[in-house]
Amino acid sequence: MHKVALIGLGRVGSLDDRGVLAPEPRSHVCAVLQTPGCLLVAVCDPDPGQRAAFVDLWGTDVAVYSSVDELLAADSYDIIAVATPTPTHHAILKTVIASAPRVVI
Repeated sequence: MHKVALIGLGRVGSLDDRGVLAPEPRSHVCAVLQTPGCLLVAVCDPDPGQRAAFVDLWGTDVAVYSSVDELLAADSYDIIAVATPTPTHHAILKTVIASAPRVVI
């Protein structure tokens, strides 16, 4: 079982599916939850409103972090998916790659 952490909880990260597992997922959360062999173990977003919306929509069985550094320090993942606005990918990926996990963009 691959343990997946997701960075970014906005529209594409978790809100597009509104907490419903859709046949054709539009959010990264829904896609991970429906992928055989994958388990969502952690999510990260600096916005407290996005974190609260995630918990409201998807529940509390997943660790929720407020920073990438906090998520990386937990080291509870095999794969990190980045679902943040495109202009933020470079800085986030530099930090993530430095910690040496497999990365899915």
